[in-house]
Amino acid sequence: MAFWTLNKTRCNRIELSITKASVLRVLSFMLLFFGLVANAPVVAAGQERQKILPKSLKTTITGPNGETYFAIPRRIFLEYGMGSTKSDSNPFATVDIDVKRVTAGVDFVTSSLWFWGGSLNYIMTGDSGSSPFASSIETDKDIGGGSIYIARQIMPGLQAGVRGYYSYVDGKSVFNGANTVTEKSDLYGFNPYFKYMLFKKDALKITTGASLNVSFGDFDYVANIPPNSSTNSIVLRIPVTISKDFGEYFSASASATLNQEISRESFGNVPAPDETTMTLGAYGAFKLDNGASIYARASFDVFDSAYDSYRGTIGVSIPLLGAGR
Repeated sequence: MAFWTLNKTRCNRIELSITKASVLRVLSFMLLFFGLVANAPVVAAGQERQKILPKSLKTTITGPNGETYFAIPRRIFLEYGMGSTKSDSNPFATVDIDVKRVTAGVDFVTSSLWFWGGSLNYIMTGDSGSSPFASSIETDKDIGGGSIYIARQIMPGLQAGVRGYYSYVDGKSVFNGANTVTEKSDLYGFNPYFKYMLFKKDALKITTGASLNVSFGDFDYVANIPPNSSTNSIVLRIPVTISKDFGEYFSASASATLNQEISRESFGNVPAPDETTMTLGAYGAFKLDNGASIYARASFDVFDSAYDSYRGTIGVSIPLLGAGR
């Protein structure tokens, strides 16, 4: 009996033929291209900042004519997050997922125009659900992975970039308290985006932009029929954010993001989210005297008849030696 079945739906406006290898080739090309053209120096040899920057924090970039520049680590950040996703539309195929996440990352600057960074994360999920094939499904997953990004300031107020990620999933599902299915899966994708400042006056800013979230999943199961499956999705996101600095130490923002699904191939026995939803979010940060900041953000989805989802994160950002505040 098949515990999982694949339901393929695709919008008529787009046709896909993308493999894991092609995604990795695209990401490799983007990173190579961005690294070669980043030719504006942040720290030239002999400048004062180089004397206080430890060798362990230096990354050398060689330009097309052999020039040596430095990529300076600007900050490290640590985050802890929690979230929940619950289905409320289908009594025969329910989802009730709780998520806990720990993330550590670093941001670099290669010039006043180029930025890049990366992060590692560990995620634990627990799901108490059901499907047409089982009245009870208890699933626990350990997920480890990372992401990298690179971005460029195109002009004042306009930034564009791309992010790529990969995660490895080690999971176990127990059906009806007896049958056990283990999972070894890969999740990966990329996310080109741009940000644009619509308005700025004193400490008030309004920004917008767009991103295309392209994601894939390769699932391998033991003691399941079929033994493997795959998913993919493309989602266009358009955010609008209002932010304001309240004095020297505190800043806050509120955002609304339109999520428009373009294409999806997913499991047929799991409720699919609505094609058009919205995410509302809030963010606040408090800066300490030493330049570090403590921040928190929260978001939840609306206009989704299939799921109720929310997320919350707290974190700390620490400036690195030689990078300034």
